[in-house]
Parts: sequence; structure tokens; C-alpha cells
Amino acid sequence: ACEASGLKTGLFTSPHISCFRERIRINGQMISEAQVRKYLNLLFSLCEEHGITATFFELTTMMAFAHFAAEKVDVAVLETGLGGRLDATNISRSILSIITSISHDHTEILGESIDAITKEKAGIIKASIPVIIGPTVTKSLIEPIANQHGSQCIQVTGSFEDYHEENCATARRALEWLSVSEEHIEE
Repeated sequence: ACEASGLKTGLFTSPHISCFRERIRINGQMISEAQVRKYLNLLFSLCEEHGITATFFELTTMMAFAHFAAEKVDVAVLETGLGGRLDATNISRSILSIITSISHDHTEILGESIDAITKEKAGIIKASIPVIIGPTVTKSLIEPIANQHGSQCIQVTGSFEDYHEENCATARRALEWLSVSEEHIEE
């Protein structure tokens, strides 16, 4: 929808399904193999030079950021890895945060209970930046954290058949908040 609106749009997702380069795209085009090699060489050199220990996801995130900056994207859509406070994507300056759902995932890092995981994932909320939450996210846990940051908390409501419908409704609400036209959302 952002691309359809005429914005040069970067997309960073994980995991990949067929090919690593799927993770980093601009206007639907995957990063080239040559660009991956170039950025990896640069990132490995920087890590070695400065004694930085970086995870696979952190390196991939930095590659996406470097590529998007070099290509001067207008907007970047970033999918978190684990999500939350410690996620590598959390260093970005956002205009909107989205928490689609909460489940028992990455419990060794995020916490054992849904409450603990929810509070950890709320770590993506930034000062004065609105957060949109999916219909199954516990608003009573997220809203106080959003309020502490001076951020509006908007929950998607309605009945949905499955996660796909929930995610589509959440994406639609985010695009509406971003003032993307109905025509471009449908496209």
C-alpha cells in the first residue's frame, strides 16, 4: 500500500522461506547477491575492528538499514525478530509501532507468562509514537505502558476467523492511521 501510494518502500521481514535475500526488499525487489556480499564484508570488518559480537539477526538488521539508507527509501516496514525491548529493530526511529498478537514464543528470552511476554513486547513502544495492537493483545497491559510514553494505544476490534484475518485487519488499521488511501490499501 505504501508502494502503491508512490513511496519508495523498504521491507524487512523474517524468517525467509526460499532465499535469504527475501528478508530485504525495496518496492518488492530483493536485495542483490552483490549487495549482500558488499554489506556483509563491511559489517564483518566493522565487527572485527571494534570487537563487536553480533547475532545473525543483528547483522541482517544492520544490512537492511544500510541498504535502505543507501537506496534512500521513503519508508521502511520492519518486522521484529523476537519483538520487544531487546529486538535489533528497536533502534529505529518509528512513526508507528504495531503489536499483532502475543503468544508463548521465545519464552527463554521474553518470559514464561503471557503477561511477562506482553510487557517485554511493549518495549517497542516509543515516546509519543502511537501503537496499534491486534484484537487478541491484552490492552489493559499495553495501554499503561503506552500512557507512560505519551503514546496513543489503538486496538483493532472485531471478530475474525483466524490469525490471517486478524493480521490483515491490523495492517489495514495501521495503513488507515498512516492516511493511505482506501484505493491503495485495497491494491
